[in-house]
Amino acid sequence: MAATATPLRRPAVRRSGAPAWARRLSRNKLAVVGGAVVLLVVLAAVFAPLIAPHSPYQQYTTDQLVGPSATY
Repeated sequence: MAATATPLRRPAVRRSGAPAWARRLSRNKLAVVGGAVVLLVVLAAVFAPLIAPHSPYQQYTTDQLVGPSATY
């Protein structure tokens, strides 16, 4: 009688594609929307000097009572 060795565990199978946490995150639609909002806020903070190039601290006190013009 020949004795055959039976494996105690199955060999680990690597899945191709995204990791498990990314797959689970992509299934949760509310998490995807929240991540998109956070990404939008971060991008707005990074590109803020390009979006609003004027200084928030500078005041134009000399032109305070002047009517509207093509300058502003």
